[in-house]
Amino acid sequence: MAARVDAARLAYRMNRYREAKELVDRVLREDPYREQAWQLAIRLAHASGSDDAVLALYQRYVARMRDLGVPPSDEVRRLVMQLRR
Repeated sequence: MAARVDAARLAYRMNRYREAKELVDRVLREDPYREQAWQLAIRLAHASGSDDAVLALYQRYVARMRDLGVPPSDEVRRLVMQLRR
């Protein structure tokens, strides 16, 4: 799983957004609680230029964290606030 997240990050850095999105979507289907994958998914939504997608992903992330009984991480909240400026 970690290897897929790393591969998705690398694809993102190389501006291969479609490939990165496919990888990160697969990770989140298999492990919907993997925070690093959520962060990358949010960054990819921002790269596509969609504030709506950023917010929708954040809401999905919050719901998954609620399943675990934990609040959203400060890091993810800061990321979303930073991208929405």
